[in-house]
Amino acid sequence: MRDVYKRWAEGHLDRDEECVACFCNFLTSDFGTPLRFDGLCWIANMLRGSARSGRWYRYSSGEALIELLNTSLKQNAKDLAKSGEARQAFVEIAADLVERNLPAALALQERIKMLR
Repeated sequence: MRDVYKRWAEGHLDRDEECVACFCNFLTSDFGTPLRFDGLCWIANMLRGSARSGRWYRYSSGEALIELLNTSLKQNAKDLAKSGEARQAFVEIAADLVERNLPAALALQERIKMLR
C-alpha cells in the first residue's frame, strides 16, 4: 500500500495543513510505523515545494510534525542514522520547523546531532 499512501501524500499534503497533522499522527502510530521513513521523505518533499512560509496556519500542524520527529528519534534513531535519505528528510523538516519559530524544534537540533 506504500504507493497508495505516496500518491495521497503527493496530492494532499501541500493543499491542506489538516492533512499534514493527520498524516503525522498516522505515522507516529503502530500502524504507520512501516511507512515512517517514507513519510518523512514525502513531507520533506512537500515542504521543499511549498510556497508557504512563516508560521503554520493551524497550531496542530507544527506540533504534529514535532511529535513525528520526536517519535522517530525515540523509536528509530539507529535506523534513521543508517538511512541517508530519511535522515536528510528528518533534518530538513526540523530546519523548516526552526525557521517557523516553533520552540520545540530548537530542542530537536541538539538531539539531531546524535544521529551522526
